[in-house]
Amino acid sequence: APTADGMHISSLLSLFPTFNPNTREVYGTSASAIVCGMTVDDKDTFASKTAAKWSDSDTEDARKLTIWPLDEYNIQLLDAVHPKDYVSPKVADEQAGGTYDLVVIGSGAGGLVTSKQAARRGVRRVALISEHLAGGDCLNVGCVPSKALIRSAKSIREVKRCSEFGVRLTASVAVPVGAGGDQTQDTADVDIQVITDFERVMSRMRKLRATIAPVDSHEATEEAGATVFQGR
Repeated sequence: APTADGMHISSLLSLFPTFNPNTREVYGTSASAIVCGMTVDDKDTFASKTAAKWSDSDTEDARKLTIWPLDEYNIQLLDAVHPKDYVSPKVADEQAGGTYDLVVIGSGAGGLVTSKQAARRGVRRVALISEHLAGGDCLNVGCVPSKALIRSAKSIREVKRCSEFGVRLTASVAVPVGAGGDQTQDTADVDIQVITDFERVMSRMRKLRATIAPVDSHEATEEAGATVFQGR
């Protein structure tokens, strides 16, 4: 039957990959998301296990994914959520037969939860198609980064307001004493100026994001029982 725009359901279905439950092989295409590769049979052959690692020489490729600077934390992030040169599971012979029970397009928070929980709850053939960065807005630009920045901002505010709570931050410094400013030294307490080092604030954010990233990684999704295809 045709859809509202005249496209037939069979045409729509042709966009999705299909799966052979006996050989665990995939055939079909999914809007450029499927790349010829290997069959995923067990944990040791997960596509995420064989992907190349990112390095600090991949700056240009990382920028295309809106990730910079490419420091150690962002390298850890990309290794988890967009493995370099990732080879998606093998596209099998179209005569193999079989289909997926569930195809999830997008590896944001909703896509990850849907694919993982479906696989854990008994759906045997689940495919997750990840185009950009697994974890979506929540991990990469929204929830996690924003909460890290808010926590730093809260700390800065509390330090600046500490005198309201009877706390005074001081430092002991050497000062000259005596008539004529002789060289005799003593110490005096002075108030400390609160300075925000935004580079360190952002470095902390990237570290936290990299620490959390494995939860949303392709490997974690594969271990839950879903098959991951990475596009572009």
